[in-house]
Amino acid sequence: GAAAQAEGPDLVRLFDLGATGLEDELRERLFGDASFSSWLSGSAVLHLFLDSLDEARIRIETVADLICDGLDGADFGRLRLRLTCRSADRHYRLEQFLADRFGEDRFAVRELVPLRRVDVAATAQAAGLDPTPFVADIVARELQPLAIRPLTLRFLVDAARSGGALPATATELYD
Repeated sequence: GAAAQAEGPDLVRLFDLGATGLEDELRERLFGDASFSSWLSGSAVLHLFLDSLDEARIRIETVADLICDGLDGADFGRLRLRLTCRSADRHYRLEQFLADRFGEDRFAVRELVPLRRVDVAATAQAAGLDPTPFVADIVARELQPLAIRPLTLRFLVDAARSGGALPATATELYD
């Protein structure tokens, strides 16, 4: 396809959509700089990471319109877009715009879900821990809210590996 024929290195751009509360500033940062204009008229592939739509200090509706306007007319064959947002704050019109432009085979919505007990056990085992007592200890200490997230699960695994026992409370874990 067009992406395989692109010349030169891929372009990578990351934006925190919550970084500014000013619509004009966000528009300028996303679409007004020379590298975006160069991509539009060039042949490189752009990897565009738009983070924290749900944390935008501008109305999500406004940010969605800004993204649609900025990408309207772009070559979606040379665009790799990742947009992050909490599930409850998804913007369906923006999703429909992107689905229409990318096409069914190149568009997907993914949802990150909490880790399951089997995931926690597999992580413990991969770290060299006996998963059965590790999971039982998490349940006994009511640390499940920490174990279902990868970052805090790593804290739990590291604590178990270094001291042999999990902290009694979440506060002790963070200390």
